[in-house]
Amino acid sequence: MIRKIEDIKINKKNNDTNILPKKIILKEPKEYKDYEEPQFNKRLNKIKSSPAQNLSKKKIKNFKFFNLLTLILFLIIVYFICNFFEKTIIEINKKTEKMNLNNQQFQSELNNNDDISYEIMIENSEEDKEIELKNTKVVSTKSQGFITIYNEYGNLSQKISAGSYLTDDQGKLYLLDSSVIVPGYTLDKDKKIIPGKAKTSVTSFLPGDSYNGSPTSLTFNFFKNSPKFNKIYAKADSVFEGGAQGEVYYLDPENLGKLNSYAENTFKNNLIKKLKAELPAGYIFYDQGINFSYSINNDLYFKEALSKIPISGTLSAVIFKESNLEKNIIKRIYPKMADEEIKEIKIENINDLKLSFIDVDQIISKDLQNLNFYLNGDVDLIWNPNSILLANKLIGIHKDWTEDIFKKDPGIKNATVRIFPPWKSYLPKDVSKIKINIR
Repeated sequence: MIRKIEDIKINKKNNDTNILPKKIILKEPKEYKDYEEPQFNKRLNKIKSSPAQNLSKKKIKNFKFFNLLTLILFLIIVYFICNFFEKTIIEINKKTEKMNLNNQQFQSELNNNDDISYEIMIENSEEDKEIELKNTKVVSTKSQGFITIYNEYGNLSQKISAGSYLTDDQGKLYLLDSSVIVPGYTLDKDKKIIPGKAKTSVTSFLPGDSYNGSPTSLTFNFFKNSPKFNKIYAKADSVFEGGAQGEVYYLDPENLGKLNSYAENTFKNNLIKKLKAELPAGYIFYDQGINFSYSINNDLYFKEALSKIPISGTLSAVIFKESNLEKNIIKRIYPKMADEEIKEIKIENINDLKLSFIDVDQIISKDLQNLNFYLNGDVDLIWNPNSILLANKLIGIHKDWTEDIFKKDPGIKNATVRIFPPWKSYLPKDVSKIKINIR
């Protein structure tokens, strides 16, 4: 009995403490014993090393190898393409200088190759200027004109006396103003006759405007019915004019002043334009390097108040070979410059220079042998490096060596070099792949 009470006491004591055991070991049910850690890992390793997993790994490795091979092939192709399309672009800034020519004197001889080359151009022109006349008077005047007499009769000279009668193709009669000797004919290498020639003037037999005009041919009356009649003859060299009779209009001082002003401006400028249009290639012309002359016959008479007055003029000009003039100007500015460098220089505004003759009364004619003149104005000297020669010097060289070549060319102010592909250090060996831009 006593023992039972102790048991009860003990149990009561344990229930009151509510303290769990220090370690509780739970055992897995028997049916889960195969999933203990060693066995589970063993099975997992079997799953990892299964054939399907091994195939997947092989695919991944093949895929990586293929991508690497493709990348290598792509890089090789890019490399060869870049090398195939290799090129070098060179940008060059050329040298320029501005110079002033202040009464710079030049002297030239026609046949001296070291001097400035020049030629003489002569332009002739005629124009009928319409003008309204106001004053009239009564006159009786004869027509006059110039002729050339031809001698095909013999190789001996023929004298024709003043006052000899000539008849034109319309039967109008004229008189020879002065005696003349016409040379005999000559023969060319083919035994063809070259007529002798002599120029003179004639006057109409009667007054009146009916004699004004241009006869096609004239024959001498005293040769009629002789072999000389068709062998010694004349042709008009100018318009026959001046014939008038009765009340006519004439040029008064006011009219003549207007005509002179027109001739010295418009007529002259038209002649200059004509000369410039016919200027040979490679030559240059200055408006100041000319002689100009004109004539107006103020002895003419007209039937109508509104009449056309003939004006004739001649323009003689000095023209220069441009390249030769440039060379001489540059030599005058840079006396010690080498000819090779001079060839690179172009004077862009050489046409803007002003020319004046040292001799203010300089006469320009076909037989002009010496020429002395001044040039004034600002000029721009522009160097033009030879891109073809330069490109050949740059073939296959290292890009760091290009600067030395550029420095040797006096026409290069500065330059930049761009090479494609960018990893290249040497310029192409093919000159066609080197492009030079000069500006």
